[in-house]
Amino acid sequence: AGDYFERALSYYENAGDIRKMIDALRGMGWIAYRLGEVEAAIAYHRRSLALVEDLGDEALLARALFSLGTALMSAGPDAWEEAKQRLASSRKLFHGIGNRLSEAKAIGNLGYLAGLEGDEETQFALYQEAIAMMEAIGDAKSLQIGYHKLAMLYLIRGEAAQARHYAQALQQVTERTALPPYRSITQADLAHVALAEGDLAQAQEHAQQALEIVEGLEEGIALGVALRAVAAVKARMGDQDSAQEALSRSIEIFDAYHADDERAISERFLATLD
Repeated sequence: AGDYFERALSYYENAGDIRKMIDALRGMGWIAYRLGEVEAAIAYHRRSLALVEDLGDEALLARALFSLGTALMSAGPDAWEEAKQRLASSRKLFHGIGNRLSEAKAIGNLGYLAGLEGDEETQFALYQEAIAMMEAIGDAKSLQIGYHKLAMLYLIRGEAAQARHYAQALQQVTERTALPPYRSITQADLAHVALAEGDLAQAQEHAQQALEIVEGLEEGIALGVALRAVAAVKARMGDQDSAQEALSRSIEIFDAYHADDERAISERFLATLD
């Protein structure tokens, strides 16, 4: 795919087709981001944004700002302020043109950044705002991400009943989409909820199902989430060594996929095992 976009960019540059160049650069940026090449992704998105700014197209500008802001989220603390500015600008533009789903995603990413900066109250408020918009729209994929994040936030806050509410909401959406990664994440979240409610047997069952679902799939964030649930169960059973091993592996996976918020949750739990 990367080679395709490189060839396309060269062709469109020669043809002087600015809009097609923007599309190619954005595509190259997202591919680089998914491959973990964050600096390359940022560079592509900056080039795309520079071209968009000369066009005066608000929809394209909103997408370019969102793409750059999202890439900057994974570039470390020094990039977070710019990430917030780019995402806030995209949010305003998406709102102005009536693109509610993209506006909700921008709000969700601003919540993600707040969490990375340790501002849990702002993170919580922004996630709630984003989820309310996503529920009104009914976008299943976005809801799956949002429900998982809120379930984990409520668990961190020690509010098991609210965590169960969002874990079960995730389960309902996932039953419709039947996507294996989210089926696994659902079971992992339910495992954590069961532990918070004091039901170790139910937690074991959910954690085992989470791990079984992702077996055979390409390694990804869902495996890290499943391993974290397994670690939580092992810790409750008193098997600290196995818990630390599973948690450490989950952190490695989250690092590889730039899932900094998931990493932070695993790190917080790991600290309780030391």
